[in-house]
Amino acid sequence: MTDQPPAGPVAYVTGEYPKVSHTFIQREVEGLRALGIGVLPCTVRRPAPASVVGPGQAAEAARTFGILEAAKNPVRLIGAHLRMLRRSPGRWAAALGLAWRTRPPGVKALAWQVFYFLEAGVFADYLLARGARHIHNHFGDGSGTVTMITAEMAGLPFSITLHGPTIFFEMHWWRLDEKVARAAEYYRGKYGVAPTECYVHPGALDNGQPAVAAGVRLRANRTIIKNHFWLGLGKEAETGPTRKVKKS
Repeated sequence: MTDQPPAGPVAYVTGEYPKVSHTFIQREVEGLRALGIGVLPCTVRRPAPASVVGPGQAAEAARTFGILEAAKNPVRLIGAHLRMLRRSPGRWAAALGLAWRTRPPGVKALAWQVFYFLEAGVFADYLLARGARHIHNHFGDGSGTVTMITAEMAGLPFSITLHGPTIFFEMHWWRLDEKVARAAEYYRGKYGVAPTECYVHPGALDNGQPAVAAGVRLRANRTIIKNHFWLGLGKEAETGPTRKVKKS
């Protein structure tokens, strides 16, 4: 055991950051920095100037990497993907396959998935150049998809804080099954056992009925705060102390 912060910074990413309605994310980032953990703030889109309030948010905006902004530069976009291809053709191809498999139905959704993949190449290139060791996403929607594809391409672990309620009404669209599966894979690598259950608020499931995502049973539990979930072991699978990973 060690109290030293992990080597390399943690990337924080969401759809728009910083902005007045996301001050809770900024406080979380500031808390990590206070613990000596390096944080790379990232945003898919730059928020509207009116949403960035006060000198603190202005300073945070200045040090935040804009993924879409960078991807709009053709030279940077092509260069990033070429670097990722040279670094690991297998990971680049795996990320492309992941983007294809997790695309929602429809031509328009396919176009968005292509954009997510292109953005992921720029994001992965940026993170590896700065020695990032982990990616954390807030919301789990489109920015979560970019995070998932980026993590695959860069070979980095990732985590997601899910917020609702809309994402839980479109679980298949945002491929929460795939994201839960990858969270389960991370859990298995960390604790040496596969999680068996994911507890959610009853409002997150259709008619409050249990479902299964990637081999993990989703169970309704009123003690879980809305728009949060707990991933861990069911009692019948426990062979030692319960270990649970909280996702909010």
